[in-house]
Amino acid sequence: MSVVIVDTEGIPEKASKTVAQLLEEQGLEAAFVMVRVNGEVVRREEYSTCEVCRGALVKAYPFVGGG
Repeated sequence: MSVVIVDTEGIPEKASKTVAQLLEEQGLEAAFVMVRVNGEVVRREEYSTCEVCRGALVKAYPFVGGG
C-alpha cells in the first residue's frame, strides 16, 4: 500500500486548511483516499470541515481497486 504524506509546512503560522483543501492541492480525489491526521482517521464527510494546522502529520492512503 502506498502512502502519500501531505505537506502541511506551506500552511501559514496561526492559520489552517481543511483536509479537502490539502487533498485538492496534492491532486488527490477525496473519494479515493482514506486520511489520517496525527494518527486519527478522518471520516470522508468531515474532509471539508476538519481543520489542519501547520506541522500536522497528514497521511493519505489511496484505495487500490482490481481483482
